[in-house]
Amino acid sequence: MNCIADVCSKYSIDKNRIYLTGEGSAGFEVLQLAQNYPDRFAALTMAFCKLNDNFRLQNLALTPMWFFYEQNQQDEYLSFAEKINRFQGSIRLTNLTSDTSREDYLFSLPYFRWLLQQRKAVPTKIYLHIKHLKPSAAFWVKPLAQNDYNEAALLEATLDSNNIFLATKNLPALAVTLSKLPPTAVYPLTVFFDNHQQLKIEDKKIDEIIFKREGQKWNILKQAPQYLEKIPAVCGPLAAIFDKPIKFIYSTLDIDNKYNQLCYQLTKQSSQRGRDEFLNQLLIADTVQAKQKIEANVITFGNEASNAYLKKIVAKLPLRIQQNGIRFGRSFCDAPGCAAIYIFPNPENPNYLILVGTAPDTSGLKNIARLWEPFFSNVIFDYDYILFGDGVVRNSYTNWIDYGTFDHYWSLPWFQPLFTKGPKFWHNDISAGLDANQLSLNRNWKGGGKGNFTWKIYAKMEFLYAKEKFNWKNSLYCAFGQISVQENENWLAPEKSTDIIDFDSVLKLTLKKFIDPYLAFSMDTQFHDGYNPRSKILTSRFINPLILSQSSGFARNVTTKKILETTTRVGYAAKEVIVSARQFRALWTGDEARGYKMDGGFEWLTESKSEFAKGIILTNKLKLFQAIFSSISPDKDPHKNWQKTDLYWEQMFTAQLTQYILFNVIAKFIYDRDTSVGGQFLENASFGLSYKF
Repeated sequence: MNCIADVCSKYSIDKNRIYLTGEGSAGFEVLQLAQNYPDRFAALTMAFCKLNDNFRLQNLALTPMWFFYEQNQQDEYLSFAEKINRFQGSIRLTNLTSDTSREDYLFSLPYFRWLLQQRKAVPTKIYLHIKHLKPSAAFWVKPLAQNDYNEAALLEATLDSNNIFLATKNLPALAVTLSKLPPTAVYPLTVFFDNHQQLKIEDKKIDEIIFKREGQKWNILKQAPQYLEKIPAVCGPLAAIFDKPIKFIYSTLDIDNKYNQLCYQLTKQSSQRGRDEFLNQLLIADTVQAKQKIEANVITFGNEASNAYLKKIVAKLPLRIQQNGIRFGRSFCDAPGCAAIYIFPNPENPNYLILVGTAPDTSGLKNIARLWEPFFSNVIFDYDYILFGDGVVRNSYTNWIDYGTFDHYWSLPWFQPLFTKGPKFWHNDISAGLDANQLSLNRNWKGGGKGNFTWKIYAKMEFLYAKEKFNWKNSLYCAFGQISVQENENWLAPEKSTDIIDFDSVLKLTLKKFIDPYLAFSMDTQFHDGYNPRSKILTSRFINPLILSQSSGFARNVTTKKILETTTRVGYAAKEVIVSARQFRALWTGDEARGYKMDGGFEWLTESKSEFAKGIILTNKLKLFQAIFSSISPDKDPHKNWQKTDLYWEQMFTAQLTQYILFNVIAKFIYDRDTSVGGQFLENASFGLSYKF
């Protein structure tokens, strides 16, 4: 694109008749250019190029196209043309089946006649027809767009000496603030509306007025633009960072030291390239540079949370790290491993540029490392910005989400695609499984043992609502299973082997301090009737008992590394036992006449999660509860069992052997003197089918 601009500046070129053409792999490059610069070319022609589904069809449809293809490519080209037509594009197809037809059509007189008939669409122009309504001092403006890239843009505006109020179909409501209207202005004015960030008013008797969008307001730029224009010395793409002396700034503030180390490695790699080119370079920590003035270009890696220098200027940069993703203009990218590399005038000193490699987490930084190589042969240096996710490959467009260049005044292009409407705050993890085991023996079997059939079905669900200031985690684990034993070749009635309904909900304010306040709620019950394994006496049934717990206090993330995530919390808790069936009350509440019991005291809970390899996870949960008061009467509990410390420990080991085969071990130990004199232990190992939603 710089080459085209240079030719147009030196020769008399009709800028409305610039065409792109290519054959084979060059045709593919034609489509790449056209989709990134959909308002620059009058027409495209391609012969025998390979097509795929990764093109931005809504951009390509803005330019007339003529494709030449062979018979074996017909289905591919017809499918592509159908997609272009959905966006009201103009596409022409010619099947070249012989050498004669090649001479007749490819680069022939009809070919060039068609090209010369194509002209670039007239840029968006809005003519303001001003009518002064007396005695009011207001002007009413009704501008009409000649052409707004296939989107009608009928704007209605009220104009007085201070404000222009605009509303349109393809823009949000906005206000343009002026100091006053130019007294020498002659109406009608001509307004050029070239993208979603900037508009320009021109008149023969006044200097041009440029408005820059800031949030929902458009503020006037009275003289020169705020930022560097894209002149040959500052050509825009990432390579321009090497036009001046550079400071290389590394991050030091992330809580994950691996993130800081990777930022340092990337920064050092960049500085070594600078040394090879004999540039005046300096490797410096973010906390040091944040206190100094900048008189050089900057290369830095990290985000505003990990980099003190980025935190200082991030409000004026085009990309922002948000919860679980990257905000870029009107769009939000939350792809796995999302990251970005971009160049922009440094808001601290617009005479210099800053190149930023940014990512929310270490996985995104690793993707930057896979792409980053400070040599001009790297394809990333052809663009101002690149957003990408997991699976990127150096010098390849694989898994690039968006890429392109800013406009002449460093604004986002009007054709920027929307990835998602906004950040996703709800995240879920849902899995279900089925385990079964069967053993059958006949009367002649001499090896001993009993036949049995065991089955279990379970579901594990986790729903997390995560924002910058708080997160709300909800977990539900349900499991039910039965076992049937063979006696003398007869199968006994199945008995319950597993029965769990366990729900936990924790709301935590993330103050990013030493501790965070929290509120928590939990519920435990079961699905089916339960019996004492020795006496065979019925001891429980559905929601009998129903054990509830509410607590509040302070929590802390002890470790946040993937190999070991540990969270601990301490607070005041109330533990309630509700039993509606009278026959179970004496066992669970200690009083046959009462179906409700509550203990109040202090709770300490620690949870950990270790992921040793992909799909191999060990989780632990340890909870201690010390009651300081109880609703049970002293005569019903003469030994004061309620004063004993309750202990709950659970460990789960999971190994995802294949996509659908899972090995799972659960162990539990419960010590609660209110319901049992001794400790209660459960262990269950299973091997079966698993499916993750």
